[in-house]
Amino acid sequence: MAFMKMKKAMSLFLVGSMLVTVGCQSEASIKKDKLITEEGSIQKTQSAENLSKQELREIVLEKFEEYFNKKVDIEDLFEYIEISDEGYWQVSWSTFDEKNLDDANKKLFDMRGKEISKEEKEKLLKEIKELQKGYNKAITYYAIGAGKGNIEKIGIRNRAKDEDIYGKEVEEIEVKRKEKAIAINALEKFAGKKVDVSNLNEEISLEDDSWKFFWDNETNWDIKETKSINYSVTIDKETNEIKAITYINDIIKEHKSNTFPEFDTEEGKKIALEFIKKHGYVENIDDIKFLRYWNADPQIVLFHVDYIYGKDEKTGKTKVIKVTVNKRTKEIWSMGKVLETDEQLKSKDHERTNKPNPNALG
Repeated sequence: MAFMKMKKAMSLFLVGSMLVTVGCQSEASIKKDKLITEEGSIQKTQSAENLSKQELREIVLEKFEEYFNKKVDIEDLFEYIEISDEGYWQVSWSTFDEKNLDDANKKLFDMRGKEISKEEKEKLLKEIKELQKGYNKAITYYAIGAGKGNIEKIGIRNRAKDEDIYGKEVEEIEVKRKEKAIAINALEKFAGKKVDVSNLNEEISLEDDSWKFFWDNETNWDIKETKSINYSVTIDKETNEIKAITYINDIIKEHKSNTFPEFDTEEGKKIALEFIKKHGYVENIDDIKFLRYWNADPQIVLFHVDYIYGKDEKTGKTKVIKVTVNKRTKEIWSMGKVLETDEQLKSKDHERTNKPNPNALG
């Protein structure tokens, strides 16, 4: 199910990107780009047609050894391989059979508009909940790509933690890469304390020339007070620059107020700027310039502040650093660096988030 969602999201992203690009072009260049896009699509389709499942299996397993120094034994794992007509493909090997969850969700989807008894629907929902538990306790190796061997994302998701999965003892995975040590060190610098990820779920992936690390705990939403841990770090593959960090270690309480009418946006901007200065996330702090803020709406708990800090020599785009402040605790929850075009800099999208909205979610 997760991989189907990834595929759909990837397709939507590609369509969205094309629409943005087309909006800025002349009719002649649109036709030219359409031709190039069609040719690329044909090439991907031809590559996919020529790519057998066995070839794809060998390519991906080889990449796991190259990137993760991990020889994956797939003999006892559930395999999922799909090659689409458009030339996109996805591969996964997991301790959990995702097809069962896909089938159950499809069955639930097909129930829409039909006369189904309450008991039958509740039985299916219970089945999906149990299957979801299995999915959330699995070790999964996955890759997504297009064409012959062009891998767009490859990763390992380890949520087993020595759990006894369906009667089989699962061997603990340890991915040893220098980037993992860099990621943990960056988290500790961000939080100002030691960070222990040994008992957390872990996902490590390579995507868009960046290493991405993610850790979280099993949050129990059935109780009134639960601990939620979410850590993530994105590292540039070539330079080891920290591109993004999220550090959430919070106690979530039932019925806790998410209304913050007294929050001062100027204070939020100051908290964000001081955090950037303290951690040295920007080389020339004197060049930093306020750009915008998001979520001044008192109904939203997270306040985002964006600052400009220079030009990217390679692309000519503007460097923007984004910081998230928790209005309740005044803590910084995330930092990210992006490049924006002139059109993106002029966008007014943030303005709608700064007005009161009774339906907003924090």
